[in-house]
Amino acid sequence: MGKQYLVYWVIHDGDLFENHPELICATQTNITPNFDQKQLVFGQGKISKSWPEDVSVLVSGTEPVDFLLCTPYIEIVSSRAKDVIEDLANDEVEFLPIEVFFEDGKPYMSMKYWAINILLTLDALDWEQTIWTDPSPPRRDDPLAALSIIKPCLFAKNIENHHFFRIRVASRVDSPKYISRELKQRLENKKFVLGMEFGPIKAI
Repeated sequence: MGKQYLVYWVIHDGDLFENHPELICATQTNITPNFDQKQLVFGQGKISKSWPEDVSVLVSGTEPVDFLLCTPYIEIVSSRAKDVIEDLANDEVEFLPIEVFFEDGKPYMSMKYWAINILLTLDALDWEQTIWTDPSPPRRDDPLAALSIIKPCLFAKNIENHHFFRIRVASRVDSPKYISRELKQRLENKKFVLGMEFGPIKAI
């Protein structure tokens, strides 16, 4: 068995969809033009009161997945993955309703989906142990510092007992999503990870 990391990032596994056209894949997302999608990435807290009622996504393919990228800011999870996440990280994540349709307009009935909003942001970055694009770390007040991260290193004491979160870099929320080993294992044990790609993150 390989090394067990405390935390992983989770992203959309694009290669999976290229090789499996039967899996549903987003082709178009319809959302109210005046809604700021960036709220889902940059730590604006709960947004259910401002979430439009008519958000929908058109898909190709037929087989359900558990994690799907709809726009650069909107990612959705299946109801079965949602249940696992809520059981462990209920206060750290907000789920927002989204309708899924085939490209011909027929409702997709095989699985219910939810847009995911990470509520928890942590000050957990080990500035000195993180690997940056330049040999010397950027200034700690550099608003673009997050863009210079190659491999983050997190303080283990700052992330313990948390399961789904983002990190704060130079007073700004960094966009990758991080999940605990326990949450990752629960999703994998249920086999509710179709469409998710995990990467180990160093934590000391």
